[in-house]
Amino acid sequence: MNVGKVSFSNYRVNYTHKVKENNTSFQGSKQKLVKDGFKIGSALSASALFMLAEKDVKDPEKIIDEFYANENSRFQKAKFNLYRFSEKEKYEINKRIDDIELYPKAFSAIINAKNEDKTYRFNAQESMVMFDDAGEQIEKHLEIFKQVLNAKDKDGNNRFNQKDCTLLMWQADLLRAYPRAFEAILFNPELKSEDCYNLILTSGKAIQEFPFILDEALQEVPKDSDNYGKQLIHTLKRLYLECSDKQQRELKKQREIAEIAARIKQEDKANARAKARQVAMEEWNQKTGWIDADKFFEKVENSVSESKPLVLESGEVIPQKMQKAIDTNIMLTPKKAMAVINARYENLQPMFSEKECCEIISELDSYKAPSDLKYLKKVSDGKPFFNSEQCKELLKMEPFSRKFIMDKFMNPPRECSADEIVEIVRNTLLTSDFWFSFRDLIELKDENGNYKYTVQECIEKSKPEINQ
Repeated sequence: MNVGKVSFSNYRVNYTHKVKENNTSFQGSKQKLVKDGFKIGSALSASALFMLAEKDVKDPEKIIDEFYANENSRFQKAKFNLYRFSEKEKYEINKRIDDIELYPKAFSAIINAKNEDKTYRFNAQESMVMFDDAGEQIEKHLEIFKQVLNAKDKDGNNRFNQKDCTLLMWQADLLRAYPRAFEAILFNPELKSEDCYNLILTSGKAIQEFPFILDEALQEVPKDSDNYGKQLIHTLKRLYLECSDKQQRELKKQREIAEIAARIKQEDKANARAKARQVAMEEWNQKTGWIDADKFFEKVENSVSESKPLVLESGEVIPQKMQKAIDTNIMLTPKKAMAVINARYENLQPMFSEKECCEIISELDSYKAPSDLKYLKKVSDGKPFFNSEQCKELLKMEPFSRKFIMDKFMNPPRECSADEIVEIVRNTLLTSDFWFSFRDLIELKDENGNYKYTVQECIEKSKPEINQ
């Protein structure tokens, strides 16, 4: 806070000085002198009055005191006890009262600070300079200011003068933020105020983070060494860098250990999930008579090459015509055939039996994207939403159209049953005219906001033979 510096003369404070009455009366030559002075101008300065008084009175300082006392009577009575100051000093303070009242606790703490012998610590000029330079910080951190005032040197005397106190209070925020560093400042009388300032500014965070480096630095640097403060700060910086590097290495090591542990845990979870999945799949395989794709392919190849019938795990024999179609399609599109065999619901139940796989693979060209099973895999109440026959019907539709219909009718606002969805798809596959009629009817609502027709009614109304 720099609000215009106050300039005081080196006026020695008289602590026994008694405050005069506000209504100052001028008698005799003094009265004439003041009257003559007012002829010069209504704003006669104290220095001009002093020069006039030298000719007519033996003790001109008294007339100056009376002048300032009269001027002070014009101000509103200060809320602070200013009895120890001269009338001139009070006058200078009164002129700044608006600024002072912004930080009243700070001003009061400054002017009332005392030495061990009960004399006041700072004169008027020192008080106002300190207030201007550090009043805001002192107001915020009164306890810190008191600690700075009470700090002693190695001889037991007050350690910090007005300039020192001001310098330290500039960094009061850091003194509060780094209490360990502040404690080191207070209990190390060999540190000068500038050293204290630099210590809190450059090493406060380091000491707060690694408190032990202060003890190490104090042991390394002799107290009687030249530039003690600078050497101490330099040592603290070095120790902090060493500790930081060590800490970073340790943190890196801990991170690596944690990452390894997390990876192992993740792998264990993945392995556990895979094992549980495999167990569930094997249970379903046994229930449904499912056969591994590689094993099925090998069985088909052997039956064709050896001119033997294709016999299923159930004992059923596949007709020779279907057998040849299966073999051809496996050779032409093995990935597509494998997708049919490996198709499973969300609960890992195989979607098709071995016989159904044979039927689909023998007519593989009729089925579209058998690996795109996002909706077909759905399980509701522990059971597949679509049965295997329905899945076969839905796989005959183009992937884009299939996805569009399922997006629309398997989700709100109009959710349909599996049978209804299959019927919509079945009729859409027959003729495109069905869909254009159906999509309009399915959206119609009555005056109450309810759908006007059931899904089945929309299907019936949209069939070509009804529209003709």
